[in-house]
Amino acid sequence: MNTEPTRLHIVRHGQVALPWRGRIYGCLDVPLSEEGRREARAAAQRLAPLTLQGVVCSGLERTAYGAERIAEGR
Repeated sequence: MNTEPTRLHIVRHGQVALPWRGRIYGCLDVPLSEEGRREARAAAQRLAPLTLQGVVCSGLERTAYGAERIAEGR
């Protein structure tokens, strides 16, 4: 029996494109800004040393970009 605790790492998507900032966009598929893409890559670098059992995201572009960066090379 595995006695190691389960760890869940929750990462929010990065900054969205300028026209959407300060607005409620919920489930609309709005894109990340260049800063948001940089933030996603930085999050992936921070998580790189960890062993992950899986990476899960919604199908929205802003979440998929970050999840893909985190999953790369795993």
